[in-house]
Amino acid sequence: MEKILFIDDQPSILQMLDRRFSKLDFVVLTAETTQKAKAILSQQDIDLVVVDYMMPSSGGFEFLEETLHLDVPVIMMTAHSSLHLAIEFIKHGGADFVEKPIDIDVLSVKIRRAIKARRSLTAEKTERAKVEAELRRINEDLLIKTQKLEVANRQLDLYTSSISHDLRSPLRQISSFAQLIYKKNHQHFDEDSHEYFRYIKQATQKMNDLIQGLLTFTKISETNLVLTQVPLQPLIQDVISELRLEKAFHGTIRLESGNLAVLADPLPLRQVLVNLLGNAIKFSSKNEMPEITVFSQVIAGEKVAITITDNGVGFDDQYSGTLFNMFTRLHEQHEFEGIGVGLALVKGIVEKLGGDIWARSEVGQGASFTFILPLANQYS
Repeated sequence: MEKILFIDDQPSILQMLDRRFSKLDFVVLTAETTQKAKAILSQQDIDLVVVDYMMPSSGGFEFLEETLHLDVPVIMMTAHSSLHLAIEFIKHGGADFVEKPIDIDVLSVKIRRAIKARRSLTAEKTERAKVEAELRRINEDLLIKTQKLEVANRQLDLYTSSISHDLRSPLRQISSFAQLIYKKNHQHFDEDSHEYFRYIKQATQKMNDLIQGLLTFTKISETNLVLTQVPLQPLIQDVISELRLEKAFHGTIRLESGNLAVLADPLPLRQVLVNLLGNAIKFSSKNEMPEITVFSQVIAGEKVAITITDNGVGFDDQYSGTLFNMFTRLHEQHEFEGIGVGLALVKGIVEKLGGDIWARSEVGQGASFTFILPLANQYS
């Protein structure tokens, strides 16, 4: 049962309120002075206070200000009918206002409404406190996990560097001693022996490339990106010119990128284009008339899709999901050189730039690689 404290300097009014509200299943307490009321508030949990506006020592306004910190709703009674007075009382933190002579039904409704509002507010504050406490806990856990992850990344970097050194050291020794043996004795070798040494040289070079590829891949997560507006047309043209010379490519490369710009870090983005265009050149090189198309378009007004298509050997589309895994190769080494790291590196960079990448192909029908990045704005 809710406890109500009535404060009035007229005993007859207090007796009437006690009698009427006790019948309405309230626990009623009364006080003829605000001093006595404050003593009751300090000793008991009161759900609501009804105080008279005019009291001998301090009135309703003064009592409200003195007890506001207790977070107990206060309704003021007064024989002075004044809308301004009611508004001022509520503005100062009062729960409601009732005129004398008191209408018990009206006061009962206002009391229940004020108690219900207080309970709702208390429940809301409690829930908010729980949510804030949970958010603090989550943030603390996240901070701890982030710190652990940073430590783990540093340890992984040291471990990777150490493994790289440990692997490359005997590899260099194998290569060096093989070269010394070949240099000293090659004039006595038959054709098979020359072939064996070519295999050794190719194997050590491939192993060295694998180690370097693994190191490069592990560095992606540690790279701090500097995002800026990157115009696509000049960057792609520069990569195409570089690859034409490097790979002696004389096929057709069509570029349709307009004046679009993406939000990216220029250096990692360049690496993505070098890898994808390099693959397009490599896998279309056996075609009599190799053709490559680079096409860019805006998607949903906030992304740019860059698609690189070739008319090369292609691949079975069922492998498009695993194509970007580390060390995945769909062609034999004697058909096309490679170590299966390039596309994994591309996927890692694109995802770190906030984008996505996928591939589509049919055997003998070429391949199409599309990656999306955030749109910067029109470049002019």
